[in-house]
Amino acid sequence: MMTQVAIFRTNVSSMHAAQKIAAYLSSLYEGAHITFDLEDVDRILRIAPGGEVDFRLVKGVVSTFGFQADELPDEIGADLNASTSER
Repeated sequence: MMTQVAIFRTNVSSMHAAQKIAAYLSSLYEGAHITFDLEDVDRILRIAPGGEVDFRLVKGVVSTFGFQADELPDEIGADLNASTSER
């Protein structure tokens, strides 16, 4: 079984805000692994829910806290599929 990870570029600027957003998202996606990488230039939010992620819901939650989130495409998976089909 393949685990889906939703990845978002954000403008979240502080660990305090990231923790608040992650806590709220955790209440919506019980058991999900939710992390921020604020050292990345895109201030990445990752959600590994074990199920489907409602991208509009996540964007809305982040917006409620005064920030933006944009879904990033699964470029790694696309790159792997392209390189496999070229063989």
